[in-house]
Amino acid sequence: MGEANYIQGIFLDSIFFNEDNGFSIGTVLVTEYQCNEEQLKLAYKSVDEKVIDTLGLNDKEEHHKITVSGYFPKLVSHKTYRFNGSLTQHPKYGWQFQATSYDSVTVRGKSSLVHYLSSDIFEGIGQKTAEKIVETLGENAIDVILRNRQALDEVPKLSKKLADKLYATLVDQQGTEQILAPLYGYDLSPRLVMKIFKKYQYQALEIIQENPYRLIDDIEGIGFIKADELAKRLGVASDDPRRIRAALLYVIDQIAIQKGHTYVYHKQLLQSALQYLNQKSNQLLDLAQIEGQIQALIQKKKIYIEGDFLFIPLLVNSEKGIAESIMRLQTEVQAEDEQVLNTISELKDEMAITYSPEQEEAIKMALKQPVSIITGGPGTGKTTVVQGILKAYGLLHHLSLDPTKYATSEKPFPIALAAPTGRAAKRMTETTGLKASTIHRLLGYGVDGVFQHDEFSQLDYDLIIIDESSMLDTLLAFQLFQSIKTGAQVILVGDDNQLPSVGPGQVLKDLIESGAIPLTRLLTVHRQAQDSSIISLAHAVKNNHLPDDLRVKKPDRLYVEATHQQIPVYLKQIVENAISKGYTANEVQILVPMYRGDCGIDSLNVMLQEIFNPPDEQNKREMTFGQRIFRIGDKVLQLANQPETGVMNGDVGEVIGISYKNENDDKEEKLIACFDTKEVTYKKGDLQNLTHAYCVSVHKSQGSEYPIVILPMTHAYHVMLQKKLIYTAITRAKRSLIVIGEYLAFDKGVKNEGEERQTTLRLRFDLQKEQVPKENPFADYFKEHHIPFDYLDEEQLEGITPYDFMEE
Repeated sequence: MGEANYIQGIFLDSIFFNEDNGFSIGTVLVTEYQCNEEQLKLAYKSVDEKVIDTLGLNDKEEHHKITVSGYFPKLVSHKTYRFNGSLTQHPKYGWQFQATSYDSVTVRGKSSLVHYLSSDIFEGIGQKTAEKIVETLGENAIDVILRNRQALDEVPKLSKKLADKLYATLVDQQGTEQILAPLYGYDLSPRLVMKIFKKYQYQALEIIQENPYRLIDDIEGIGFIKADELAKRLGVASDDPRRIRAALLYVIDQIAIQKGHTYVYHKQLLQSALQYLNQKSNQLLDLAQIEGQIQALIQKKKIYIEGDFLFIPLLVNSEKGIAESIMRLQTEVQAEDEQVLNTISELKDEMAITYSPEQEEAIKMALKQPVSIITGGPGTGKTTVVQGILKAYGLLHHLSLDPTKYATSEKPFPIALAAPTGRAAKRMTETTGLKASTIHRLLGYGVDGVFQHDEFSQLDYDLIIIDESSMLDTLLAFQLFQSIKTGAQVILVGDDNQLPSVGPGQVLKDLIESGAIPLTRLLTVHRQAQDSSIISLAHAVKNNHLPDDLRVKKPDRLYVEATHQQIPVYLKQIVENAISKGYTANEVQILVPMYRGDCGIDSLNVMLQEIFNPPDEQNKREMTFGQRIFRIGDKVLQLANQPETGVMNGDVGEVIGISYKNENDDKEEKLIACFDTKEVTYKKGDLQNLTHAYCVSVHKSQGSEYPIVILPMTHAYHVMLQKKLIYTAITRAKRSLIVIGEYLAFDKGVKNEGEERQTTLRLRFDLQKEQVPKENPFADYFKEHHIPFDYLDEEQLEGITPYDFMEE
């Protein structure tokens, strides 16, 4: 059908309008059309006779209305519009016209004009006043008013105030359409058009024409490629400095996001940006042109340079800030050796536990040191050590570990436990008996994306333990460490053999390699874990090989040889067998490293949904969003932080309710999901942040444990097949692990160390030690105003600001 298809008609009413993104559903009385007539007839609905009378239409003619959906601002009732797009069949609501763009049609005819001007959009204008306007100015009244505001002065008994308001509303209506029409013409999706208009309002065209690359930073969903296409339509040349600078910033940002680097080499950025810029360009650029704009960005402080390293300023400042904060925390002396030894002796008596030498050393170190790290693989007793640290800390400081006893105290409970994900925090709560939270919640992450706690509003805790520290990225680690008060103790617990963070950096690995923080590495697999073949497999993978008995069936581990094509078949059989034995979707987790392909997350989730939660004869409620069908009872995964509801990226829940839209009222189609005990409502547009969780990525599984883990293994995952990813997946299994797939792919993966991340955090500690004392922050001011700073005693300047030197 294509973009030539349209319907034109009188907008009757709005069924639904989303203020956030402009998604609209309304009804239109069709007056003209160009589309498939048979489909249009299927979409037709009858029009009430009262509506026909109100609009002053010929009641002897046949009139029909149709449902129209799309992204556009609030439309005016009884005004005529032309919608471009196509007829589509909604699975629940039948045929409707899906608009890709729209435009208003100038209102003509006395009756239509009177109805339009007396509509709710023109406040204070009733039918009689509207009739006077039309009688005075004629059937071209709107054009007349827009050309000359003074024309309204001729209308009898129309006050100046009401005339001004009428004129302003007309200009506003016209202005919206004059901006949206060109935006649609740039071949942007209707959704992006509304995002741009919502952000820039009436300056949208001016801003886009001045610098289309600004959209990359301002509008979610627009990257360099989309902005570059728009720029070409606007006539921006291939060698335009704005284009080159935008590409450089985009490339360096993408390298950080995709590869986890915190810096790029100068040559690396030059070549990557050149390849990117010349990919879809008729006029090829050279290295000198790129180099010139790198220098311009450095001068503008958009790129930070250290030797041959180039950084996004936010990342280099975060790396520096982490080192500065940790050095600050390490200035405070904690418990003395004798106190610690006495406490350990008391701990062993009370707990009736025999700690291994390395476990005991970890507890001692944690009590003595301001900042310490405890790392180790599965079965090495990290949980036992954390429990011992908490108990010992209470004994050492004569504290009760019962938070309820602090309810009436001025001093809050002095211990905070946190982890990067909600699932990891929940596990921490279960193993310690103390309430743990996500790091985001600990730091007061708000709806506006701003943290409540920072260097100026620090956390009031004396002991902070962070579990699953391998997941800490550079930005979150900086926010955390700057928010910890001097004098507090910090303990990082994690397994540095697991995957590094999704975000840029490798904080735990860098902190360990810096040698600046006391470290205990737990190596001994304890007796209760020695019989676990899952743990023995994990340790073999850590050492870059597969065990000789991989193909031997174990009580807790099974390897199933299968070709790529056989994996979905075997997976289906295994899952159906698990269900027949009483296992639920929450107890069986499939982990896959990639989303695409017939063995990818998206495809497998479709199959697994039909097994775990098929539609039933009672017509179990469903909601469709894009290619996904959500059904009551579905296991779902949150894909983005949603602080306003308290649900964060990686949280897993269950769909417990779906409410359908009713065309006779303004109720919107909604989905309700429960995350632990928290119920969250999703509007249709919010479902982009929700997916099925029967099969999830290994990255999303970090911090979680599952009774049964099924791990497909195929060469199709070759890009992602790396030792740390496989090790992380294996260590998610608590009771049973089933690997299905190709042995050679498995073997290749465990021997692949993966690409080393480019970071400088580990080097920052030596730089901090060598750093000269900081220059007085007001030195530039003194120099500018010729104040003899060199002759002033710096100690006497403490607490003095430049204003103390200014004349009253």
